[in-house]
Amino acid sequence: MELEGYETSNGQTAISLLIENFPEAAEVVLDHSVHYSEHLNPSNPEYTVTYNFKHLDHDPDVKSSNGRFSAVKTMIKHKRDRLLLHPLTLKFNERKWLCLGRFVFTIDFATYLVQMILFTIFIVDARDIQDFIPFNETIDDVSPHPGLRPGVKPSDIFKHDNSFVETIPPFILIFSFIHIIRDFLQIYVDRWSYFKHFTNYLDWTLYITTSIFMIPYVMAPEKVDELFEGTNAPRVVWIIGIVAIFVCYTNMMLFLRRYRLFGTYISMYVEVTQTVIQVLSVFVFLVLGFAVVFYILFQEQVRI
Repeated sequence: MELEGYETSNGQTAISLLIENFPEAAEVVLDHSVHYSEHLNPSNPEYTVTYNFKHLDHDPDVKSSNGRFSAVKTMIKHKRDRLLLHPLTLKFNERKWLCLGRFVFTIDFATYLVQMILFTIFIVDARDIQDFIPFNETIDDVSPHPGLRPGVKPSDIFKHDNSFVETIPPFILIFSFIHIIRDFLQIYVDRWSYFKHFTNYLDWTLYITTSIFMIPYVMAPEKVDELFEGTNAPRVVWIIGIVAIFVCYTNMMLFLRRYRLFGTYISMYVEVTQTVIQVLSVFVFLVLGFAVVFYILFQEQVRI
């Protein structure tokens, strides 16, 4: 069983071909890459297990048509669950996680957690001083700013008396800017494959809505009044802020999917959600049909 050095004209390696077309044969190759101590009981202190990762991770000079070869990515692409759960693959991922992934993930998770906590503190504190009760204007109390009570300016909506909370918007904007730069770098590396993952769209939704919500809080009061003159934009900005905080917590849940402890349950939740959306997309036409029928039948009904 000699697989080393074999490569097709388009740069595809032998193990990649086996994973794609003959997963059972690829599993045999992985089995031969795990060696157990002979004539020793697993409970023996000298019992060892040797893993050979040469088929999973070639040297950096080995390339595929999509860049550096990765057997694990090939397994994921072709949905080879048995190969992904093979002891060799699990040990390989564990070693990668301990060597590099854990450090990078911890830093990324810590920065995102700080951003989420600061954003939560800020939006809860800001909401306590807002009054969005519907206001009916009369001839005597017309407000130059639709949706705001007479005497209330847009700059009064986007202000804080707490000095600690006032320092949060610049930090949130800096965090968002750093993550935007990171995603641009990821687009440069992943190219079109970046746009195939729905989580990336959630990230951009978070960055854009957070920035829009925070920008008025870092502007001068005069500029805020000038920007929102004659509009009901302050209320719209707060709706955008509500979307931002919801997406922020949704992203945190997806963030925890990388942990083995939570990953299974979160993946199950995502799969069930996708299935429900697919089912609803089928029945939506039936619901619309009933709605149209009842609208036609009860057109003359007296409204109470």
